[in-house]
Amino acid sequence: MLKNTLKSNKYFNFIYRRILFPNLSQPEKDIYYLRGLNFDYSLDIGANVGTYSIELSKISKKVIAFEPIKKIFKYTKEYLPKNVFLNNFALGNCIQKHKIFTPVQNNNIEYALSSIKNKPKHFVFETVIIKKFDLIYKQKNFLDKIDFIKIDTEGYEYEIILGMKKFLKKRNPIFLIEIEKKHNREFKKFFLLMKNLGYKVCIYDNTEKLLKNLDFKFILNKKLNINFNKKLGNNFWFIKY
Repeated sequence: MLKNTLKSNKYFNFIYRRILFPNLSQPEKDIYYLRGLNFDYSLDIGANVGTYSIELSKISKKVIAFEPIKKIFKYTKEYLPKNVFLNNFALGNCIQKHKIFTPVQNNNIEYALSSIKNKPKHFVFETVIIKKFDLIYKQKNFLDKIDFIKIDTEGYEYEIILGMKKFLKKRNPIFLIEIEKKHNREFKKFFLLMKNLGYKVCIYDNTEKLLKNLDFKFILNKKLNINFNKKLGNNFWFIKY
């Protein structure tokens, strides 16, 4: 009851998300590395409650974020910094409406695990708008400024990259992408696509505090199983050679 009451208070959400959570909670390990970087424009694709959008706002001149679920969009928009511009649609390889499925676990709706691609056993859903990056963003001055893109879309990464291939042939942004083999049907196709676009793949080593290269041959190995995520984590950095 208290938790729900606090969540409905925009002033509490502002203080918690902007101050308490980033400074007192344990952030993802990749955020520690991210905090040492600086960008012009950043994209946050799959913003959810804005954890990365808030971090990126501190190291970017401007952040363009995307959250297709209406309830989360309204909730998150209230406390984002002024240099974060949140859009209420998803990115993909087409312009259409599509259902997005959100798991229900132990009577809780897990919005952070919402997926356009995967339908869990127990779920709620809503219809969201999908747009293609290459079609909606054509301003050269804007595109020239994008130098970092974070993606966390629970298995929809392949379609998002296909939808910005024209942009990626001309620009070389750094990517930080969450990818889990267990719920990604295009897992190997995705890594092969990034390889063909001229990217190398890295993971953040929390012990040595640096990015370490991974061999694409290892990722594309037919015998690779989901246990590799337990060893390496779910977040992968992609950097142009």
